[in-house]
Amino acid sequence: MRYFESLEEIKDIEETVVALGNFDGVHKGHQELIRRAVNSAIAANLKSAVFTFSNHPKNVLAKKTVVKNILYWDEKYEILKNLGVDYLVSIPFDEKIQKMKPKQFIKEILIKSLRMKEAYCGFNYRFGYKGEGNPEILMKVGMKEGFGIHVLEPYMVQGQIVSSTLIRNYIANGEVDKCLSLMGHYY
Repeated sequence: MRYFESLEEIKDIEETVVALGNFDGVHKGHQELIRRAVNSAIAANLKSAVFTFSNHPKNVLAKKTVVKNILYWDEKYEILKNLGVDYLVSIPFDEKIQKMKPKQFIKEILIKSLRMKEAYCGFNYRFGYKGEGNPEILMKVGMKEGFGIHVLEPYMVQGQIVSSTLIRNYIANGEVDKCLSLMGHYY
């Protein structure tokens, strides 16, 4: 797996199928999304990529730590590598990214830098200035620009939507044993 810490580092990559998200905890819903992106890339003879941020956008916007990471970076890296991802792009969420309009984000980052031909995201994925970007905007731009979008519905375990927020709540309440069924790996 090739790892990029900035958009400027990305050189000579092949066309991609991109999994979009924060992927904190790399829980079962994240794993399903990434597996689908990897399998789609293999089927289309493209490369798979995960695009994420190295810091949590909510912490940048709040100017303090309001969201604690579930996994250490090296744990997250290993899980993504084991899922068969070709390229990991984990860049800082900074003021420039924060101010990007959704269409600018799609065109400059996803199409130009990542050479995206197809993308996978969750039903609640948000991007761009003030989180104005969503799966519907990705689909509209995709139809115009010629890339495919796959939006995954909520991933359920035992009647609950799997989310990083739920996992963080279990951890905060000392219910770490409940995390395994949601994450598929130990916390």
